[in-house]
Amino acid sequence: MMSRFSLTLGGYVKRDTAPLILRSLLDRIPIIIYSDDEKAADDLNSLMMRLIPNRYERVFLVDFATLKEYHGIIELERMDIDCPRSVFRALSNTVKHIFEGFDDFRGWVISTSGDEKNFQQLLNYVEAYNHVILTVKFFKNSDSSVELTSNRQHSQLDVSFEKNLIESVEAESKSSIERIKRVLKNKIYGSNISSIFSSTLLNFESEEEGLKESLFNSQVFFFVNACRRALYLLTRIDLINEFNIDWFISEKTLLNSIKYNGASASRILDFIYAEWGLDFHKYVRRGALSALGDIIEGLWG
Repeated sequence: MMSRFSLTLGGYVKRDTAPLILRSLLDRIPIIIYSDDEKAADDLNSLMMRLIPNRYERVFLVDFATLKEYHGIIELERMDIDCPRSVFRALSNTVKHIFEGFDDFRGWVISTSGDEKNFQQLLNYVEAYNHVILTVKFFKNSDSSVELTSNRQHSQLDVSFEKNLIESVEAESKSSIERIKRVLKNKIYGSNISSIFSSTLLNFESEEEGLKESLFNSQVFFFVNACRRALYLLTRIDLINEFNIDWFISEKTLLNSIKYNGASASRILDFIYAEWGLDFHKYVRRGALSALGDIIEGLWG
């Protein structure tokens, strides 16, 4: 059964933590969900899947079960940049099998329950292979917590893109529904339609969630496709630099080249590294000097 769509993850976590969770999902940071309610933990796991429409969902012990099968998926991604990237979903009743030699948890979302000792054992195991992990904890009688942990020096993640994306989707969907309601109200008021039926006609709760999901998916794919265009450009720059031609571009030129201004150049570069494993930060520079160099080259080209 497909889980419902919810930008705020069904109320399981505080609203202001949703951008950090979204960033972690987009950047394939391992996520461990821990709760005293196994069903709720797995439900939150399912809700997170709806926030990454650009990924192919693979369920642990259903779509893959052995280390050999898993490595086959990873190797295919490594060899083909056009291969759809996966999100690996492990439910509470499969956690014990994770300890059977699995050694890379990029893109995994793992839900678990039980006592604190079991959670800590899982966290320690995943930390041994991945330097940054997002933990999401929620319990029946206490507030939820969302924490980014790292066993290396790691600065706080910038979630301004994710925050703006969520806010813009909510604002646009609300505005669209209000416009529809306004048209209906003009016809309903002054008619013989009962107040009960009027309330039913003007109730768009389910439609609004569908509209939010459509808008959200569109924005995510718009971002991913912009990052892919940047990838194509930067791979060529990388090849040029192999001929000892020292060439870099400014952040402004990168964004203008891919015709996208919904995220910073830094955010795009971070996503490219997380999605395709290619680090092009050194080829993109900020500042007036970089922009001037691009302008001069443009005059000749």
